[in-house]
Parts: sequence; C-alpha cells; structure tokens
Amino acid sequence: MIPGNRISGFLTQFEVDHEIISHETTTTLSEAASVAEINLNQIARAVILQGNEKLLMAVLPATHVIDFAVLFKLIGEEMQPAAELPISSTFSDCEPGSVPPVALPYGIGAVIDIELASCPEIYFEPGSHSHLFKVPRNDFFKLHVKSTRGSFSRPANDLMAQQGNEFVQYDGVEKNLNVASLKPIEGMKQRIESLRHLPTMPEMTSLLLRQLNKPDPSVKDLARVIEKDPSLAAQVIRQARSPYYGYQGKIESIESAIEQVLGFEMVMNMALGLATSKAFSNPSEGPLGLKSFWRHAVYSATLCQSLCSIISPNLGITPGNAYLAGLLHNIGFLLMGHKLKPEFYLLNRVIEANPDVPIPLIEKRVLGVGHNRIGAWLLNTWDMPKELIAAAGEHHNESYVGPHASYARLVLLVDHLLKRFEIGDAPSDTPPPSIVTSLGINVGRARDLADQMMDASEELDTMTNQLSA
Repeated sequence: MIPGNRISGFLTQFEVDHEIISHETTTTLSEAASVAEINLNQIARAVILQGNEKLLMAVLPATHVIDFAVLFKLIGEEMQPAAELPISSTFSDCEPGSVPPVALPYGIGAVIDIELASCPEIYFEPGSHSHLFKVPRNDFFKLHVKSTRGSFSRPANDLMAQQGNEFVQYDGVEKNLNVASLKPIEGMKQRIESLRHLPTMPEMTSLLLRQLNKPDPSVKDLARVIEKDPSLAAQVIRQARSPYYGYQGKIESIESAIEQVLGFEMVMNMALGLATSKAFSNPSEGPLGLKSFWRHAVYSATLCQSLCSIISPNLGITPGNAYLAGLLHNIGFLLMGHKLKPEFYLLNRVIEANPDVPIPLIEKRVLGVGHNRIGAWLLNTWDMPKELIAAAGEHHNESYVGPHASYARLVLLVDHLLKRFEIGDAPSDTPPPSIVTSLGINVGRARDLADQMMDASEELDTMTNQLSA
C-alpha cells in the first residue's frame, strides 16, 4: 500500500484517473524526476505555511521558489514555513518529508500557482518517496477547486543566475531589479547594522590562538591552557578514552591525552572549535543548527588541511591556518542564530521548504545579506588572522582577488568537493575551473583525498558530536 493512500481515495471521489509510477526511493523531487525520466517542471510540490494558528498549503512547480512578498499580498496575511511537528501530525499517513500537493483531504486551505497550468500533465508525490502520481492538468486543478489561485513563485534559475555577480557582491544590491523584487525581510539591513554588542571572543579561544601562533608551541603549554577550562579538559579526556582509538593505557592528564593518543594538532583544533562555540547560544537541530554547522565545519577543516599537501607551496597556505579557515568560515551562521533568532528560525524553515535551492541563494532571498559578510565582520571584530577573515567573507566569491585570496579559494574548492557527500552549501559538486587553476591543484587527486577523509568519517563524526553537544 502506498503511504498517503488518502490521496488515492480522494482522486476516486473526484473521478480523477491517475497513473501510478513506481521508482526507487529518492530523497528529493529532483531525484524523483531523474529516476522517473520526467521534467522537473512537471512536478508539483507543496510548502506548508503556518500563521494565526492555522496551516496553509502553497502548491507550486518543483522548479520554482516562493516569492513571499507576492504570496502574502495574495493571501492577505504573513505566514511562515511550518515547523516539523504540525506537518507530521497533519500528514501522519505520509512518509516524512513527502507532502502531497493536495490540501482538501487534510482539512487545510491551499493556494496554487497558476504556473502549473502550463503543464499538460502534472506529477506529484502522494506521500511516498518511491511513487509519483500522474494526472491531467485540468483534473489536478479540479482537485483545487476551493484553492486560491495566483502567481506567487519565480523560477529558481532566476536566483541561480545571480550567483556569479550580485550574490557574491553585496554593494548596490538595490540596483539589481531581480534582487530588489525579492524583497527580503523588511528592515533586515538595519537590524544587522544595529548589532553593536557582538559576542566577545572567548578567553580560551584567545589563549589557544596565542599558543598556536608561537614559533614552537609545546604539548605542555597547550595542556596548561586547556586545564584552565574544566569542561574543555573533560571533553579532551573523554575523547582520548573513546574506544575508537583503542588505547589500552590510562589517560589521567591532558598532557598524556595529547602525547599518547590524540596528538597536538587534533587537540588544538578540537579545543579551538569547542572554545569558540561557547560564545553562542544556538538551536541544535535544523539545516543550519549546531549539528549541521559543526559537521560541515569539521569536514571542511579536515579537507582544507589535507589539500595543503597537493597545493603549490608558493601560495603560502599553511596547514594550521587552512584548518582554521575551514573550521570557522561559516561562523556567520552562529552569529545569526545567536543574535537574530526570529530571522534565523525563518531561514531554517525556508531552507527546509526548498531543499533543491543552494542555501546561499535562499539566504539572499530571505535576509538580503549573507552569512559570509556577517562572519567576516565578527572575525574582524575579534581581531582574528586576516587569512580567516578573507576565507569567511569571500568563500562564495570565485572572483575575489584581494588579500589572502588563496584561503577563500581553498574553502570554496572544499565546499564543492564536500557537496558530493551532501555536506555544505555549495551549488554543485563541480569546482569552478578558475579556482582549480589558481590553486594549481589536480581535481582527481583532490577527490581522492576527500574519499580518504570519508574513510575516517566515524572519527570526524565523533568530533562533530563533541562540538555540537
């Protein structure tokens, strides 16, 4: 029986003939279109919105994203993408993440985009990630006889086209009509500028950076710094005692944990991540929650450091700074979640509702400012190394040629390499040729190193869990 069988009965009730297409289980509508060999623009998708203690279904082509300003005007109120709980309870007969774009059987209202009228047949998931229903256009609209109709979406490609210019160049955004028409959150620019009281750099982060910048840092000095923070020391000891490392002896001090099990580099990097995270109070779950953030950070840092072995030494990239650039390049998300909680919540919900659109493009659409600018601002305020500031501020800008551009390019390359493993916010898993050339790197060899890193994913995931706990 197909999950979402309520839809089958509803189609019968409305005398709508439909064809059931079975396919291998997929995770996105893009994958479903690919395996079923149909055009993605023929698939209708549903986005569930919440406001004034009610739910509303927005139905639009899978190739489009909602223009919320237009939608709010059409329905006469502002609503937010709904949280997981009301969606799962309302669509309890459906598989998680698969909402049929038909509202009446579930007792909620709907608004449908007339762009779907251009398709002679419309496909949609009936609440299952392994089936598609195919119905004639007129019959699909008959299922929405009580729905509000209008034009409230725009092709995602319109956003993608901005990536090479306005999305990475934030000055003069208002001059670009495409961007201006998207109308991000009103007053967002003023809210960002009004954040005068930024979190101060944690004292432990400052102490660790001093050790890292010493000409010849020692294990003993690092251990003494970590011992100043009991919670950090406990984390290091717990990590060293993990069965994963298989160490049979006793670990009773930070110094022995470093020398006998973990090594200076790993402890330093783990300590920096743990110490830095203490400046922020962020939700754990969600596409931008702490779990996702630190997973991306840890894998980025590890691969940045690994790639140093095949990058031209003339670029002046050091393994330590490369690791930190990967670890902290998305720190702007932490600041958003800490200081701009309502906007951060909305950003998470919109990302969940648009899984096939790159996060930076949604960020631009919703906030009008990127995490890269916010992160660079914070790191500059903290007087962090200029290499890290460049990596945070320019890692989505393949045209950047300013100071320490090599670090920004390295992080950009790594983001693309990680996309192959569904980690991070890159638009594709193919690195821009200009970035590859500027780093003097062999893409095949870089992918080999990424594969080798994934062989150690258990260790990296353990570190991720430590950082996000």
